[in-house]
Amino acid sequence: MFSLLQYQLQDQRACDYHDSPQGSLIPRQTEESVWPVWLSLQGVVQLALPHLRKSRGNIINISSLVGAIGQSQALTYVATKGAVTAMTKALALDESRHGVRVNCISPGNIWTPLWEELAASTSDPRATILEGTLAQPLGRMGQPAEVAAAAVFLASEATFCTGLELLVTGGAELGYGRKASKSSLGEVPTLPPNVH
Repeated sequence: MFSLLQYQLQDQRACDYHDSPQGSLIPRQTEESVWPVWLSLQGVVQLALPHLRKSRGNIINISSLVGAIGQSQALTYVATKGAVTAMTKALALDESRHGVRVNCISPGNIWTPLWEELAASTSDPRATILEGTLAQPLGRMGQPAEVAAAAVFLASEATFCTGLELLVTGGAELGYGRKASKSSLGEVPTLPPNVH
């Protein structure tokens, strides 16, 4: 599949116009500086769809838990991950008539080199790692192999699933938790004087 997609991308770049009933995927005079914009998730999906429709294949997008629940100081990341999840659901509706399943995986705290790098860049890496670990009721971070296992499940076993957002989070989205800091504290209720 990847070699077919790579061929189609190379073929697209060689042409100056792609004629299709839906219109042009790539305009006549695509400049090198604009090419990365066209090579977006939507563009790759459009290039892969003819093959996926013939093979009745499936698409697995990677989103994030924060696309659904939000995260402070991460507006762009949260917005794009939320868009991936929404696109997954819309595409699942559009492609189901062709037998193409479209699902996404939304990981939470997964112990990756990026997480390790983030922790190392803080003033107290051990505290940062502990905080990230305690965010899951399971009391640990996930492993990349667990996200891979979810992808294998969606690709091979979940044949009656489409439009699904599979949370691989250790339960981080469950329950109530502390959301404010003392610096952002609003009015705190008080008990009546006669209550001890």
